[in-house]
Amino acid sequence: MTIAIVGSGPSAVSAAFCLLRKGLSVTMLDVGYRLEPHRQQLVSRLAAATPQEWHGDSLEMLRKATSPDVKGLPKKLVYGSDYAYRAPGELVQIEERGVDLLVSHALGGLSNAWGANVLPFHDLDITDWPVRVADLAPYYRAVFSFVDLSAMEDRLSSRFPLYTDSPRALRPSRQAQQLLDDLESHREALTRLGFEYGYSRLAVRSFPKNGDAGCVYCGLCLYGCPYSLIYSSAHSLPELESFPGFRYVPGHYVERVEEKHGRVTVHARRTDTGSREQLTAERVFLGCGAVSTTKIVLESLCEPGREAILHDSQYFLIPMMRLRRTPGVAKESLHTLSQVCLELNDPAVSQRSVHMLIYTYNDLYRRALNKLLRPLFLPMKPVVDQMLSRLIVVQGYLHSDESPALAMRVERSPDSGPARVILEAGVNPRTRPTIRWVKRRLRKAAGALRCLEVPFVTHVGAPGKSYHVGGSLPMRAQPKELECDVLGRPHGLDRIHVIDASCFTSVPATNVTLTAMANAHRIADQGLDS
Repeated sequence: MTIAIVGSGPSAVSAAFCLLRKGLSVTMLDVGYRLEPHRQQLVSRLAAATPQEWHGDSLEMLRKATSPDVKGLPKKLVYGSDYAYRAPGELVQIEERGVDLLVSHALGGLSNAWGANVLPFHDLDITDWPVRVADLAPYYRAVFSFVDLSAMEDRLSSRFPLYTDSPRALRPSRQAQQLLDDLESHREALTRLGFEYGYSRLAVRSFPKNGDAGCVYCGLCLYGCPYSLIYSSAHSLPELESFPGFRYVPGHYVERVEEKHGRVTVHARRTDTGSREQLTAERVFLGCGAVSTTKIVLESLCEPGREAILHDSQYFLIPMMRLRRTPGVAKESLHTLSQVCLELNDPAVSQRSVHMLIYTYNDLYRRALNKLLRPLFLPMKPVVDQMLSRLIVVQGYLHSDESPALAMRVERSPDSGPARVILEAGVNPRTRPTIRWVKRRLRKAAGALRCLEVPFVTHVGAPGKSYHVGGSLPMRAQPKELECDVLGRPHGLDRIHVIDASCFTSVPATNVTLTAMANAHRIADQGLDS
């Protein structure tokens, strides 16, 4: 049996592992953009040396293109490159109206640039799904058979199991450890206020393997790990290629799929020549990201102009100041991904969980303040240093029930030009009040958290800014048009499966990638028997 997978992001790779381990043949079709050769050479040079041997000009090349401000990162570059977000413009154009969403056509998709957070879902946040966490549990474990996990048993473990028997954790920063100590000292007060807390769960290899030392705490996480320790599904390609039945075919942009007479035809265009090609398979798994997968289904099943609704997990940013300072944060060897996870569960605030990730010092904070204060930055350096010794940033997310949705439609050019994907922001009247309630609860917990909100600088991202979008083709027990069954099959189809977050019934606040991978693994495991 030949199976086609469209895309190379985390969901596509997870399904591929499942299918290949069953002894099946898999062809993965992908646009597959990669990091530019000169930047790859730079990364390889850094990876071959220790941080003490790195040259300042090499580090500057990594950093200089990234331009942070007090609202965060407009776009997170990878090793100074935007290759993860490039599109084959001669084949598709994306127009965003009030939306701030990134779409990837790179090998590995958006996992090249993600924050690597891998907390699973909880049943209370997926009560509207036709599957439960128990259905996903063995597949969470399956994902961690090829993805390294930085985690430890903590206060979150009873609500969010680790799904691995041998967790190993990154060393927290000194700010993070002090914060966690304060949280533990005030555990009862925080529990009464609805808070749970623990170490961030990260898809990062913290331990030695294959002759290298693991994380060296060089502080470059947000620019791109020189040692490739932050998981990207692109890292899994060599392992997939070790299976005799696997074939990776880059340079192909899939436009639509067609199911007929027990077979599926994939209609694609070559990105180099624009020529049309077809591939026939017994089954097709669509895992190329919410926007691209939804576009393929709209083009395959619907009349032109038909809308689909993408659901988002609203993103917000709250800078806070610790009541006590941590001297020397700028000189500390540390990782700069999220350090602490804070969950808020209180029906008075939200009927769903509010998910918050806490980031301690990284040099982007200093650069953002430099940009804001110039030419006062140097005269105010002592004050800035004091601020940085106390500053932490809370990056929060809401459930899609309380977040704006995005309307999406595809318009075809009458002269065979590129398709135009239009994404238009909606409004959810519950979003702003919920964020205000979250902030009130954080203020009420200030004594226990030992930190205070920085007034007037909370940033609420535009719809899509979380990059946790999905639910455009939701799984239902009894699907209708533009809905899927529990195996990700759009209504009326038997051999085409949607396996990324497009088939989520709703989008919980918890980061989506781990569950998208687990659900893709489940569909690949169970779908062939249907």
